[in-house]
Amino acid sequence: MIASQLNYLFGTDFNGNKIGASIDNQSYPGILRWRMWPDGPVTPRQQMRIAQDVAEVSGLSITTSIESYFSIDDVIDLLLEPNITIGVTIIWDSDNKPSITIGDGTVNKLGDSEFPIGAHGMFLVAYDETHRDTDGVVRPFGFVNSWVDGGDDLYWMTYDDFYESWLLASAILGNNTLIISTP
Repeated sequence: MIASQLNYLFGTDFNGNKIGASIDNQSYPGILRWRMWPDGPVTPRQQMRIAQDVAEVSGLSITTSIESYFSIDDVIDLLLEPNITIGVTIIWDSDNKPSITIGDGTVNKLGDSEFPIGAHGMFLVAYDETHRDTDGVVRPFGFVNSWVDGGDDLYWMTYDDFYESWLLASAILGNNTLIISTP
């Protein structure tokens, strides 16, 4: 997600896998600045630090902040702003796993988890009320997702799946947390 956001803002060609590998090579306690443990989860605050640090090392100027208290309508309005990226974190429990599909597909790409709670950060790039999967299900929220390196298709979520998993993230991370980045 972070490499995609930087590439969007600056026209660069950062590779998220390389950024992650570089972080994973850090030792404790330094790695905690960017990741919970090697190849482990990244909190919104850590995502913000990674974006800031990669930009700084690369000579780029970026403003990145964690913003709260946005409504879904505010998020949709933010998508209309130029030169802004929106990072969102969703959280789910094993009984309420959202469906995240690719393109107009219907297969949930979220997969199974060995943990009772899952979380994932994505770069929100689209809201299209006309986007439907091949079963006709409206999936208006489109994301660039770290699961595909350089792929052309967006990942999509229904309004309810996005809203519910974003609200659960709010309960754990703080009120409707977004990571906003601008050059």
